[in-house]
Amino acid sequence: MIPTTLEADGVGRYPREAEAAVYFCCLEALQNVAKYAGASRAVIRLIPDEDHLRFEVVDDGAGFDPSSTGYGTGLQGMADRLEAIGGTLQLRSAPTEGTTVSGRLPTADIGIAEIGAPELLDLSGRAPDRQEFPPQVGSPSG
Repeated sequence: MIPTTLEADGVGRYPREAEAAVYFCCLEALQNVAKYAGASRAVIRLIPDEDHLRFEVVDDGAGFDPSSTGYGTGLQGMADRLEAIGGTLQLRSAPTEGTTVSGRLPTADIGIAEIGAPELLDLSGRAPDRQEFPPQVGSPSG
C-alpha cells in the first residue's frame, strides 16, 4: 500500500461523465504507481480554474524515460477517455525523478453542474479537502 494524499481545495461538482473520467484516470494512474514506480508516496491533485478542471497524480518513484516507453493500454485508455469529452492527458517523467500524470478538461464544454442539480449529490460540506490514505495514526481520520 502506498500512502496517498488527496488535495481538492475549491473543487465543485461536474457532470457524471467528467467526474467518471477523472476518477478512472486517477485510479489507473495509481495502479501504475503501485505496479511500476517503486514509490513511497503519491499525491492526487484536483485543480479547478476558470476554464478547466485539471488533475494530477504525482509519485516519488523511480520514474522512466517516456521517449523510450510508449503509452501502454492503461495510459492510452486514459487519453482516449479524456479525449472523448474534449480533454487531454500529459505524462511527465524522468529516471529517478518520479512521474506525473495530468489531465485537463474544458469546463465550458462539459458544463459545471449547478448547485441543487437533482442528479448530483453535493458532499462538499461533509468531507475534508485533504485526506491521507491510509490514515496516519493519530490523525483526525485515523
